Amino acid sequence: MPSKELLSSIRSTRHLNKLLKSLKRGRWASTEQARDLLDKASMQNVVPDAFTYSQAFSMDAYSCSEIKALVSGSLHMLNSVVVNSAIASCGRMGCESEARELLRLSEDNNMVTCRTYNAFLSLPMTGSAAMDVWKEMPHHMKDAYTLQLLLYRLAQDGYPPSAYENLLAEARDVITIDRQHLATAVSGCIRAGYAADGLALLSASGVRASDDKVLATCALCAYERLGMWSESLDLLQCIDEPDVVCYTVAIAACARAGKGKEAVKLWSELSSRGLTPQRQTLSSVVRACEAAVASQTYRREPTTV
Repeated sequence: MPSKELLSSIRSTRHLNKLLKSLKRGRWASTEQARDLLDKASMQNVVPDAFTYSQAFSMDAYSCSEIKALVSGSLHMLNSVVVNSAIASCGRMGCESEARELLRLSEDNNMVTCRTYNAFLSLPMTGSAAMDVWKEMPHHMKDAYTLQLLLYRLAQDGYPPSAYENLLAEARDVITIDRQHLATAVSGCIRAGYAADGLALLSASGVRASDDKVLATCALCAYERLGMWSESLDLLQCIDEPDVVCYTVAIAACARAGKGKEAVKLWSELSSRGLTPQRQTLSSVVRACEAAVASQTYRREPTTV
């Protein structure tokens, strides 16, 4: 941690930037300390530059209204990196209106980049609002991360499968669809209650679920929702080094179908691999056994007229 003597005398903009950089990297960094450093620099007539603002915004040293005023008043000396940092800072502080104004400001002054849009899309917003931004973006500024952010917003809002299908079809012209995109779309379908459509989307992609653990987990979740316990077991056997989450979801599928014997077998297999079961893993095994016992009891009871 720099000494008080060092902080009390800021000799130049370069010195200020060095102190901010040191502050950001150190364990002792805080918003209050960064702001205190900037205030001392101002009192000593040290003029900030673009790098100063970029560092300050990344540490949330200014309020949203201050960020908006600083960027608007100093736009001639700033670059897109600084504006992106300003938008991200507003997002972390929950100031969507200021972030939107900064986005428009960067667009009007030809400073916008794909990272500018990505910084804005990282703000909490509805899927509809995110789609509006996507539609306004130039095609050449859309990248894989932009698509991932949009898919995540759609999944949060429970959009139907057609939204993911249309978006992925449109994005294929400019973006390579990867497994993370597919996983987000499939999980979004499942969360919205369209597990079968999620599996269909995965199947249409031509990617095997067993080749990616995240996709495999999504498929297992869909099988669990649909009560497809046999398919869950088949997929589990194809996964290279399945983790405790994979086992837990597969056991939950057995529980939904009342397959206690299969659930206990998976529990034993999980333990033999040295995996630590979760609380949900145990509760799923118990539910599977209870359902199996209830099913057997029902079948043994005589039918009364």
